[in-house]
Amino acid sequence: MRCCLLGLLASCTLVLAASPIPPERCMDWSVAGVPGGIPHRTQIFVNVATTDNPAYRCAADGTADCSPALQRALNDCPAEQVVYLPKGIYRLDGRVRDAHRGHVTLRGDGPGATILKSSVKEGNAPLCFGDSDWPRPTKGEAITAGATRGSTAVTVADTSRVNVGKLVRIDPVNPPWVHNLNGENDHPTMSFTFKVVAKTLTSVTLTPPLPFDLSAMSPKLVPYSPLLIEGIGIEDLSVDLDGTRTPAAFVETAWGCWFTHVEIVNSGSRQLLLYTFCAGEISGCFTHGTRSGGPNHEGIDFFIDSCWNLVQDNIVVNGGFPGIILGDSKGGCQGNVIAYNYGSSVNSGGPDTTGADISFSHGSHNMLNLAEGNVVTMINADGYYGSSSHNTLFRNCIKITHPTATDGLRGVALGHFNTYYNVVGNVLGTPDFPGAPHGRYDIETPSYRNGTHLIYQLGYPNLGNTFHDGTRLAPASPPDYRGQPFTLPKAQALDLNVKATLLRWGNFDYATHTTRWESSEVPGDVPVPPDHDLPASLYLRAKPEWWGDLPWPPIGPDLSPMVSAIPAQVRFERDSAGR
Repeated sequence: MRCCLLGLLASCTLVLAASPIPPERCMDWSVAGVPGGIPHRTQIFVNVATTDNPAYRCAADGTADCSPALQRALNDCPAEQVVYLPKGIYRLDGRVRDAHRGHVTLRGDGPGATILKSSVKEGNAPLCFGDSDWPRPTKGEAITAGATRGSTAVTVADTSRVNVGKLVRIDPVNPPWVHNLNGENDHPTMSFTFKVVAKTLTSVTLTPPLPFDLSAMSPKLVPYSPLLIEGIGIEDLSVDLDGTRTPAAFVETAWGCWFTHVEIVNSGSRQLLLYTFCAGEISGCFTHGTRSGGPNHEGIDFFIDSCWNLVQDNIVVNGGFPGIILGDSKGGCQGNVIAYNYGSSVNSGGPDTTGADISFSHGSHNMLNLAEGNVVTMINADGYYGSSSHNTLFRNCIKITHPTATDGLRGVALGHFNTYYNVVGNVLGTPDFPGAPHGRYDIETPSYRNGTHLIYQLGYPNLGNTFHDGTRLAPASPPDYRGQPFTLPKAQALDLNVKATLLRWGNFDYATHTTRWESSEVPGDVPVPPDHDLPASLYLRAKPEWWGDLPWPPIGPDLSPMVSAIPAQVRFERDSAGR
């Protein structure tokens, strides 16, 4: 059961004071995931391998194209029932699509047992759900009341274009610490996406509560069209992409959808492409065997306007660059939880360099996201397309090691325009972290050797590069990026606002071999936490049922040992040893 450590839910026994993070820098992350939890549907509509109905019958030996039969089964399946694919290989020469119906589960007998073998070469994925609201809606109504932290209702002059049960965005005017380098007029810079619960002539009730005070930013309410897919579940199967250049699934304009116990292998592109994917869950999945790296080879990819999702207990090993990403050149990804995932062997398209397992931002502006309990090589926010803010790294093991790569090894890499981050209770590096000069705590020099290993790289421009132009953007309170260069080649200064607004608290690192309790270098900009106490979790009330007998919490400088295995890591190491 998930419950709030940071919010105000009366059912919680833990309260806000248990967290060292000031409330204005975080949110109630217990809202992330499918509302009420993923439903377990028991009613089987059709077993496609054994049915006597030829319309739904699929050859389970990989000899014939199953996409037409699966499409008919998905079309005809009643709500809250299951299309069941027992053990076998199901060839997909075309895509299987559900644009609007939803509330159906596609279930196999487990990864490696039920295999969807895709030969869809280009374009859409073999599994497509939802439909796009294109062009992205931008016309909205000014919010005159209610755009405050914790609010569930806003007031506007006219709600006639708002659809109950569908999506809306709240778009504020950018504050000075938000910056967009993309140059697209429709590019989201700071947006929050909600579901409409109810409305009157002048008010709209939303879920979940607004996690940030936008009242001074002239916000507007932007309705989406009636397009929305809900309750689609993909469970217990593998998708073998056979080197094709499509993701396993493309989901857009969705609420409360999920992927559980799904393996994705042999991708020549992304693993999952998720567009306005909200209140969903990806758990217990295994992405690996990516055929190549670099741009357009991201892993679990929340492309744009994806909020309140839970990405939990997954294995991402050579499963995309980055393995899990928020805002892939776009933004508006808020309130997501990325927790207890095991990542390794990420690449950036070459044998000698490494990318991030988790990226908070490759597009502006993503905020109030949480990475907790992950075991990975690097977590970053590259700043390539602009700013992000108010994201939290809590109790992660960030190893700064790679099985083959030697360059670009950094633990926490926050590029320019990434402000108000919280890095709390992490273990950074391993006992093999090199000593000086090859291993450093952080660095500000205009250029450094690419082989240098860093605990932190803060405020540098450019994705993956190790230099700035020698100029420094002085810190301000608050940071003010108005008037800064808008195009990428000109934005080459070292941004000192990143370090000035960074809360580093209770992290152990293998460069200094100490647990450091640091606040900002600018007095008053980052409140000093009241004590050295670290809660077990920032989104879970107690050890979850799926955790088993492993130590809980698993990671932190307040534990002995400081790092214990997480379930995803145990599964990967067990299965790798058995190969």
